[in-house]
Amino acid sequence: MELYGKGVFLTGGARGLGRGMTEALLSKGAKVLFCDILTDAGKSAEAELQAKYGADNVIFRRTDFGAVDICVNNAGIMDERVLERMVAVNMVAKIRGSQLALDHMRRDRGGRGGLIINMVSTTGKNPKMAEMGVTWRALCPYIVLTDLITVEDDQIHDTPAFRSVLQMLTATDGFLQ
Repeated sequence: MELYGKGVFLTGGARGLGRGMTEALLSKGAKVLFCDILTDAGKSAEAELQAKYGADNVIFRRTDFGAVDICVNNAGIMDERVLERMVAVNMVAKIRGSQLALDHMRRDRGGRGGLIINMVSTTGKNPKMAEMGVTWRALCPYIVLTDLITVEDDQIHDTPAFRSVLQMLTATDGFLQ
């Protein structure tokens, strides 16, 4: 993966492996926001790394969340000249962020449950679209029994959880709900 110009959020970055990963990412041109519960070590690492890689490229924040209770996937861009980047930021990042938050929220894995919010845009709902006779809608049905969900176990981020919530609805019933 090309790391130059990528934004990275790294936990436990004040010392040890985390510090090493932070410096390795910076050496490849990434910009890194790292957090840790060790305030003094974090500030010291930040000062050293900023001196070497630039103050705009590395930031430390002290964090001691314990568990993650709320995840807000808010990032979004609008630039149709870079469609792949738009998809990566507006869609793929939300999926990955949700999966990561889910891993920390799940009660069966030591979490406390939680809330995941994915912010989306209504950019398609504008006067020009209406003038062209186009209406946009987003449907969010529950799980619908289609070929899409009849997948192999290694295709799912969390197979047991996926299988446990699977409801056998027909595609038509899901659409009409």
